[in-house]
Amino acid sequence: MDCLHIITPVSRPQNLTALALSLRGLLSIPWRWWVIFDRKVADLPARPPDLPLGYWDYGRESDSVAGYSLRNECLEKINSGWIYFLDDDNLIHPHLEIVFLLARRSFPAAQWFIFRQIRPDGTIYLRPQVPPRVNAVDIGQCVLRRDLMKNTGDPVPPWSFEHRPDADGLLYEQLSRDIDPIAIDLEATYYNALK
Repeated sequence: MDCLHIITPVSRPQNLTALALSLRGLLSIPWRWWVIFDRKVADLPARPPDLPLGYWDYGRESDSVAGYSLRNECLEKINSGWIYFLDDDNLIHPHLEIVFLLARRSFPAAQWFIFRQIRPDGTIYLRPQVPPRVNAVDIGQCVLRRDLMKNTGDPVPPWSFEHRPDADGLLYEQLSRDIDPIAIDLEATYYNALK
């Protein structure tokens, strides 16, 4: 199975212990954690010795809005596999792995999944919608193939409109012009689990 690359831009390093603990629940799929720190973080925390890391360092940008340029930097380093964006105020849902594996088995040719997203109290935040639309899809709701996203060296990098608060919805709308995601209406992702 292809690797699941989990990208986390960090401005709240105090949450990394909780994120790492949730990642340890991924047992059946190969994964790698790409942790890229905003330059405003004063001290770089020690790397966890027992997790598969793709990156653990500061990003180039000093004025990243909502971590979008930091995500682009990580995407520059990843050539293949699956991508999941895990914000530093969120956790891996305990059902993500099994629901993702079930989705892959049910739709082996699929390149993009949108899952149901819940709040920390268990109530539904967003159901998967196809096609995705601004303000109706969240960055942490999707798992998609790396090759669906342009490289930052391309004329239009994934988050070329990063200064907009709805940049995640814009990106997913843009991607859906070329390919429809598969909606999996099963609980598999959190919305701001650490807020």
